[in-house]
Amino acid sequence: MLEATSQLEVHSGHIVLGLGWLGIFGALFGYERLRAHLRAPNAHRTQPRMAAARRNLLWSTAAFSAVAAAIHLSVITEHLQESTLYGAFFLTLTAAQFGYAGWILLHPSTAVLRAGAAASAGVVLLWLATRTIGIPIGPAAGEVEPFGLADITATASEALLVLCGLLAIRYLPMSAIRTPPATSRPTPALATPSAPLGTTGR
Repeated sequence: MLEATSQLEVHSGHIVLGLGWLGIFGALFGYERLRAHLRAPNAHRTQPRMAAARRNLLWSTAAFSAVAAAIHLSVITEHLQESTLYGAFFLTLTAAQFGYAGWILLHPSTAVLRAGAAASAGVVLLWLATRTIGIPIGPAAGEVEPFGLADITATASEALLVLCGLLAIRYLPMSAIRTPPATSRPTPALATPSAPLGTTGR
């Protein structure tokens, strides 16, 4: 058991690199398929295609956020036992990611997608720092965390969240979702005299 664990620690970097290249390949493949899908002929089908792609991207973004939040939820107790600071960070991150998953489906907008992509990119960079440079603050400051399957999965979900959010912003403008259709307002009718001109009304 110990030998298997040590082998996993030795090859954890190779696993991360392999998953990284797989994620990049999948992202590029999905990107090209999306472009080809949106630029396909038959103009009368463009709007339904864009609506379907937009819906899929939003649901994917929400799903990746929920996956990352669920993984972070599972380690809150562990980090609380280690430090209140670390536990509070993961508690806040979990709540934010669950909240983002629901908000992006109920109230999608370019601003929300940008904020979610930026925050998730920051979490990914922080994770990379804790695995290569060291934990920045707290009682374990300076310690380098080992790679694990759970944190790799959470980080991959956050990276895919960023990708889906940026694709939604770039190719699927939120104005098509948030802008209600214009309604014509009735023009007030001009007042017409109730009596013929030249009469006195008496």
